[in-house]
Amino acid sequence: MFSFAIIIMVRVFSYIIFIFNSIATLHWNDLTITKNSKNAFLLQPSTGSLPDGALLGIIGPSGSGKTTFLRTLSNNSYLSNSLRIGGSCSSFPAAGVAFLSQSDNFFDALTVGETVAVNAVLQDCEHVDTGELTNLLGMTKLEDRRVGKDLSGGERRRLSLLLAIMGPLELLLADEPTSGLDSSQSLNVVRLLKSVGRERQVPVVCTLHQPRQRIFDELDYVMVLASKGRCVYVGKADRAVAYFKSVGHRADPPNLPVAEFLIDLVSENQADADQGAKDELRIQELSRAWSMRKKNESGNENEIASALASHQEQARRRHPFRIFCCLVSRSWRQNLRETQVNVLRTISSGGLAYFFSILFKDSIGPPPRTKNDGKLNAESLADRTALLSYSVLTTAMMSLMKSLSLFGKERPVVERERKRDQYSGANYLLAKTCAELPLDCAFTALFSCVLLKKVNLNLSLVELTSGLIGVTTSAALMGFAVGSWFEADAAFAVGCPLLLVSMCVGIINPSGVVKNKNKNENDAASKRKGIIDVLKLCSPISWAVAGLVFAEFNDCEISRPSLRSLPRMGAFAAIRNGRQVLSALGIGEGQNFVASLKAMGAISFSHLAIAFLGLRSGRSSRISNTNKNNNNNIFL
Repeated sequence: MFSFAIIIMVRVFSYIIFIFNSIATLHWNDLTITKNSKNAFLLQPSTGSLPDGALLGIIGPSGSGKTTFLRTLSNNSYLSNSLRIGGSCSSFPAAGVAFLSQSDNFFDALTVGETVAVNAVLQDCEHVDTGELTNLLGMTKLEDRRVGKDLSGGERRRLSLLLAIMGPLELLLADEPTSGLDSSQSLNVVRLLKSVGRERQVPVVCTLHQPRQRIFDELDYVMVLASKGRCVYVGKADRAVAYFKSVGHRADPPNLPVAEFLIDLVSENQADADQGAKDELRIQELSRAWSMRKKNESGNENEIASALASHQEQARRRHPFRIFCCLVSRSWRQNLRETQVNVLRTISSGGLAYFFSILFKDSIGPPPRTKNDGKLNAESLADRTALLSYSVLTTAMMSLMKSLSLFGKERPVVERERKRDQYSGANYLLAKTCAELPLDCAFTALFSCVLLKKVNLNLSLVELTSGLIGVTTSAALMGFAVGSWFEADAAFAVGCPLLLVSMCVGIINPSGVVKNKNKNENDAASKRKGIIDVLKLCSPISWAVAGLVFAEFNDCEISRPSLRSLPRMGAFAAIRNGRQVLSALGIGEGQNFVASLKAMGAISFSHLAIAFLGLRSGRSSRISNTNKNNNNNIFL
């Protein structure tokens, strides 16, 4: 009797363990995705679940909604705001969802070891021993290699997986992890995903494009999607063939690989209209059959859903200063190791200053040694104004283009890290500002030194350098502001016109401002004056040119021009001192060098605020979209 009782207890305990393990943490019930504009289905009603430690593969033809479904499982953090979500699915904290995109994006100048170390700080998992993970993924011998030039495609994919699983992990998603890899590497990546899921006991979902049979054999579950997001099967991978056989579809020939058989079932012939119509009827039949089957099983779904444990986001220890230092250090390493770029920027800065000196050195002539012991040549006034304007435009253009390019390259990495709630937008912007601006200002200082060495301008080196650094800072932060709101190509399309507008309203006519005495024309011009004045106030180029011109001509004496040069001097023909020069250039009494620096500082802070709002809107819009569209149907 005692032995019989022990056997019964063991059986009951085993059954309880089985039931406990079979309760899945990933569920979706009548999940639909439609476009707001066209109300067209990207994913038709789908229901399913996946237990912890299992690998689900999503297969189907192109355009069947595989990636859209995958992104929906990530709490919609990777979905466009133009989509509407219906039904319900399990909700996970952002920090616990790892999403492997089709492309592997890193800071290419860092080594593998440095990339892992930075990620450990950002995910607050420095206390975790990553040795076992690196051994599992075969990354131990790659720690000293540069990510950008020393890693193969398979090694980069393994590094992406390592970064994804280092921190807290509750759900692992991979969008076509085998794309761009050969058959052997593809199989290894899928096996790695499966082993990670089992080791960490988390559900793993991946999309696959025409997987080989050996890859299909690694799947625990499979989801088959047809065109227009129609689901025809979700379940155990080894039962898929039996299910389709039960609804009247057999593999032909019988030894056809399972993955190829499933994809053929949901593919449409686009070249033959008659065959395409038959394929559409077959897909409709399969979709209806699966929908009826799930309706018959729906009695247990609500019970499982109600028993689902809440995935509440645990409070994470935050070390803002450490994260800030880590971000600054990463950016500095990236910048200092881009040797070719830095050399070219050095040559460009010094070379352009030298080029300007060749253009203007002879016409400007030597200024007085002090502002009181000599006079400026009247014929050089226009050239001095033009040289300072060209210097401002050059530094602003170089700074803006660099920041737009930088934001474009870093945007995929930053979005991936911020979607996992690794740092805030303010922390990132502050770190980038502290890391990037000193280097930009160093190249600007080089430009100023070379220019003032070759051309004897009247203003001091401190004045020239500080004025150009002011416009450099403002232009760089303008690039941050534009890059935070738009993707790489769109950012250039928006940033360049903004700079051109700033240039047009900021440039001073080197020949002076000749006042128009035609009353009718003045009345017509006054209608546009308000807009132009506002644009001038917002233009860092306008303030920089005005400040440098003020420093160049203020309190200086002007020599009398020759009679032959009077006709081409315009508004400068009758001037005698620097005050008259400034008046002829349209620089009022309230404009001076210090005021220009303050104005450029205010514009820089406004650009920084716009950049912060851009990064914040990219995150908050997705969150608000999730809450609005799901209407509390997500299991929280």
